[in-house]
Amino acid sequence: MIEAVGVVVPAHNEEADLPRSLDALRASAEHLSDVPVCVCVVADACSDQTARCAAGGVVQEVVTFPADVDLSNAFAMATELIAAFRAGAAVVIADMTVTERCGSPCIRYLIVANEIAAEAGAELRVVVRSPAVRRAMRTRGADQVLPVYGSMSDALSNARESAGQQARPKSVPIPALPPRAEMGG
Repeated sequence: MIEAVGVVVPAHNEEADLPRSLDALRASAEHLSDVPVCVCVVADACSDQTARCAAGGVVQEVVTFPADVDLSNAFAMATELIAAFRAGAAVVIADMTVTERCGSPCIRYLIVANEIAAEAGAELRVVVRSPAVRRAMRTRGADQVLPVYGSMSDALSNARESAGQQARPKSVPIPALPPRAEMGG
């Protein structure tokens, strides 16, 4: 027996077609009256009104990080995360699935982005596979502040790795972050 159905709709500049597609999904879901259906629209770097067309559902943005995030590119990645929240995404996923090295500036900027998300009433989800990146986050205590997932599918479905993991606070105190120039960038 099917207990629930999840549908992920990837979208890039689909404002013209998305409403019709979502209507078709809703009509199809009516036939599953006893089964909850969750439709998730992933608005990927859209320059049109795709995210607004997905209103009523969770608007998600995925920001893909490179293999090595250090002082030279951490600020740019943070800027991209913050821009996604300003564009109205309710959930922004920092996709670090290919990231093998993550320096202190990256971790500090992730924490800042998480704070900005909380202030905007949104959520940052961080996907990490690399044991080295997980260790760096754990060493700096970031794993206690950031919602970290082991895969994109878990982040998209909001399924945390350990069932007993408590929800993260929406807003946490963070140390003052020096401007990019003071960090050597």
